[in-house]
Amino acid sequence: MRSLNDYQKADSFWKHQKVFTPEEYFEKYLMPIHVIEQVHQDVKKRIENVKRILFFAYYEYPLLDIANEHLLLTMELALKLRYEDLEGLPASKNNKVLKPLLDWASRKNLLEFPERNKSLEYLRNHTSHPKHHSLAGITGLGLVYSIIENINGLYEDSNIRIRRKKIVSTINGQLEEMFGSGAVLHYENKSTAVRFMKLMYYRELPEPLYYLGLVPIEEYSFKEKESQFQSPVHLQCESIRYYNTRNEMHFITEGVVFGKLTSPNAKENIKFLEYDEALGEKREIVRFSILSSLSDLEHKVRIARFDPKNL
Repeated sequence: MRSLNDYQKADSFWKHQKVFTPEEYFEKYLMPIHVIEQVHQDVKKRIENVKRILFFAYYEYPLLDIANEHLLLTMELALKLRYEDLEGLPASKNNKVLKPLLDWASRKNLLEFPERNKSLEYLRNHTSHPKHHSLAGITGLGLVYSIIENINGLYEDSNIRIRRKKIVSTINGQLEEMFGSGAVLHYENKSTAVRFMKLMYYRELPEPLYYLGLVPIEEYSFKEKESQFQSPVHLQCESIRYYNTRNEMHFITEGVVFGKLTSPNAKENIKFLEYDEALGEKREIVRFSILSSLSDLEHKVRIARFDPKNL
């Protein structure tokens, strides 16, 4: 059992993630939670509690799930208050639970992510009536921000939402084109092959923010002797530029391109080192043309250390 002093130290989980300070935790795993002014004060107060819980998750990792649970119930409160505001009457007996409230908000085009309604219903019911213990941890952080955007969306102009979704759809279509043959992310004078990338959502105010999720191919682990894929990584930027003539996408913050996604052309190859189990060492550079997707590559060879110098 942990002592009182132990609770003043970082949870051991973060050490395994190579996170050693609260600042690193905030920078790598959290992003600012923005709640628009129009949101009801009672909802804002509960969201402030969520922020506090997320802060203390650095010291007690399972608190990340508590933040999600608190926010799910906060979203239900926000829906009830907005229903009463727009309909001019108290939530009726049939509109006091989550599903009919979500259905109502979807019909009114008030939700940022109506396609996630069933997932939200399931998670809310599991929170209120758990059947077993579970721990989502960092994999559930995306839920925090999607719920916040749903809450903000209850008060936003639906025309703005339609335009925003069109932007998200366009960029994801461009990313899908690039990933037909695999892509490489260049950043901080480094390069890494990327298995998957998607724009999760886009926000215009108070300043532009693009929030993307990606799955890079990790460096080869000699200890495990097998290819490893990292957990999803989040990338934030203020603007995105896509150059379809050269199948390239730039990620920009404060006017500076800090990351670049490229898809090799027909004359180029993505190069890896192969691990020979019989010899117990790296053997030779194996070339894969863009005609072979990264998913094919995964089944053909055990991936060794990615060598950006050979790009």
